[in-house]
Amino acid sequence: MARLDHGAIRDLTDPLDRQKLLDRLQDIEGFLAHKVTIGKISVTDATLTTILTLPLEDNHTSQVVVDVVARRTGGSAGAAGDGASYRLIGTFYRVSAGNATQIGTTTTVHSAESQGAWAATLAVSGRAVLVRFTGAANNTVDVTASATVHAI
Repeated sequence: MARLDHGAIRDLTDPLDRQKLLDRLQDIEGFLAHKVTIGKISVTDATLTTILTLPLEDNHTSQVVVDVVARRTGGSAGAAGDGASYRLIGTFYRVSAGNATQIGTTTTVHSAESQGAWAATLAVSGRAVLVRFTGAANNTVDVTASATVHAI
């Protein structure tokens, strides 16, 4: 078992400790420009809801790759077992302490859903990229997202 006694990072076989190390290395002169962020929400209607907020670094171009998986867990509409999954890719930049700007459009590599009203999207807000999900009326949907940000 590999061990590193530097601050709170003790076991490099532990995924959380590996992420802490990657975060620290990224902070040192941008050594690694790769970060993974995960999140989970539950939605109960057709409202557009943010799953993740991904702050972008100033004076960098970033590629954001997001995987979203959704599962209906209740409600009076839809059917038991309804689900969805998506893979989205977008390119963004920030300069001179400005807001995030998207280059081109979001590419949907994969999109499959039991209910046509469901959707996963990327958007910019201030200095960040938002990963969002829209459910459907009278549905309770659990949604997870994993985002990888590559920056230079």
